[in-house]
Amino acid sequence: MASTDHQLFASLRMSLAAARQQSDDGDHSEALRLLEPLRRHCLSIGVESAHLAWALCVALDGLGRHEEALEHATEAVRLDPLALPYRRSLELITLHLREALLQAPDHDASIPRMHRQLASRGAVDGDCHVALARWHLARGERHEAGALLEAITRLEPWRQEAWRLLQSTAVGSRAQS
Repeated sequence: MASTDHQLFASLRMSLAAARQQSDDGDHSEALRLLEPLRRHCLSIGVESAHLAWALCVALDGLGRHEEALEHATEAVRLDPLALPYRRSLELITLHLREALLQAPDHDASIPRMHRQLASRGAVDGDCHVALARWHLARGERHEAGALLEAITRLEPWRQEAWRLLQSTAVGSRAQS
C-alpha cells in the first residue's frame, strides 16, 4: 500500500511540475489544461494541496481570469499560511483584480462580483466604489448609485468623479420627476 501511495504522489508531483513549467514558459492555457484534471483527481482522493491551488492561481491569473485566480490563491494561503510565495501571489492577484474592476466597461456584469471579492479581502477603495456606482448608473439604478456616491463623497470628499456622478444622479432624478 505504501508503495502504491508513493507511486501515486510521485505521479501527481510530476504532473504538477509539468504544468508549472508550462506556466513558467508563459503557456498558461496548457498549464491550466494539465492542472484541471489533476485538481479533480486530487479532490476525488481527498488530497488538498496548497501548491496545486497556487499553480492554478498563477495559470488563471496569467490568462486574465483574476476572479478565479483569487479563489485559488486564497485557498493556497489557507492551506499553507506561512508560504510567502502564496501570500505574494494573493497580493498580486488582488491588485490585478482591482485593475480589472477599474478598467471594466460601466455595463460589465462582473463589476459587482469583482467588487464583492475585493471587499471580502478588504481591498476596495473609493475608486472601486466609484466603479460600482458607475455600474449602477449604467443600469439605470440611480437610487443605488446615489446612495453609494453620497457615502463616497462624505468619506472621501476629494474624489471629483464621485461628485460629478452624484450631481448627475440628482439632475437625472429631477428630470424624471
